[in-house]
Amino acid sequence: MTKANNYLITGAKGVGKSTLLARLLQEIDCKLAGFAAARVNAANGRPLLFELRQSAELKEKGAAALKSTAGEDFSAAHRVEADRAEAKRCQETLEIFNGAPETFSLSAGADDSLKLLRYKKIFAFRENTAEKFKVQADVFDNLGVELLRQKAEIVVVDELGRFELEADQFQKEVFSLLDSEKIVIGVIKAESNPFLDEILGRDDLILYHLEEYNQEQRAKIYNKLLENLKNSKYIGEWI
Repeated sequence: MTKANNYLITGAKGVGKSTLLARLLQEIDCKLAGFAAARVNAANGRPLLFELRQSAELKEKGAAALKSTAGEDFSAAHRVEADRAEAKRCQETLEIFNGAPETFSLSAGADDSLKLLRYKKIFAFRENTAEKFKVQADVFDNLGVELLRQKAEIVVVDELGRFELEADQFQKEVFSLLDSEKIVIGVIKAESNPFLDEILGRDDLILYHLEEYNQEQRAKIYNKLLENLKNSKYIGEWI
């Protein structure tokens, strides 16, 4: 059997998968690549809008900070339009940067961050919870791929699910990462579709099933994941 270096947490909705992942990431003192999903919820707690964020936000802010509740004046369509306009403005700004004199320079880190701003972030949205989600698969194929390709030995995927089904380039990037020697850690939805089934069928994957209201089991999973990371030749020295 191939040595596993891919670790995914699964479980029912609301069980605390991303919260556990965030706690784990806070124990890792190294640069992270990958993504986390931020959401805007309706008053009933069901999601209205999802957007991609850098995985570092999950580590620095925690899972709860990536969730917000829509106000009375919330409009998903307006948020999407503003997201598109911001991406277009940053594309034009970066074109100016790229054409600037050689004396104009940015640090490598700043340049990487600026490049991410040129992409749309919102990948699924709806005006109310009775509607089906409108999915923008190109957000995964553009921003999602860029986040996965950032230089780091550990890549966070929070979470893998159904919205990526039409994002072919993103799926290829995920499988390329799973094939690599990099550590991949994250959350995967507890459901079946061709994308998720192919991931779950791999022999280089360790899957952890998080149970609701079982604090002892939660602690065991946390400790086991931390132990696996400590034993990794790639990141153990940074923990």
